[in-house]
Amino acid sequence: MNTEQVIEAYKEACSHWIGCDWDIYFEGDGPNLKGISSEEATSKVHATTGEASDRWHRAARWLASVEEAARQAEHEARIAYGLAIGGYPGSALPHATRAHLIESRYHRHLIWRPFLQAIEAMIDEAGFVCETCGGDANPQGSKESVVFAWSMPKQVESASNHH
Repeated sequence: MNTEQVIEAYKEACSHWIGCDWDIYFEGDGPNLKGISSEEATSKVHATTGEASDRWHRAARWLASVEEAARQAEHEARIAYGLAIGGYPGSALPHATRAHLIESRYHRHLIWRPFLQAIEAMIDEAGFVCETCGGDANPQGSKESVVFAWSMPKQVESASNHH
């Protein structure tokens, strides 16, 4: 994958996830919160009374946390995007990984996954070597956020030092 594919994957995902965009019935038998913002839920707190109002209050707090997670994921992806297209895909990888991990707590269809894969492919194509993990940037499918140290392979470093 090249820079254009990283750009395409980023643009495809950017601003796509902003809140609860899947079916979820709050507290099991509560309202379906798909497509409802925390602001809308807060307005329902004031429009209802008793247990219904309390439930909407809890839903509004939960929806606000989902919206914050979406903003955090996009922020991490924005940093990764800038680093990747600026020629630093190794430095972009931890940010893209964090965007993916944040989102994976909520979504089954992961919008930041193709972006992460594009950056991983960019690293592979460029021939970067992970000094931290010996070349395996995702040991045993680990979902842990790890900071990796990247370097050019020795033969590439030697060639570039003679220019």
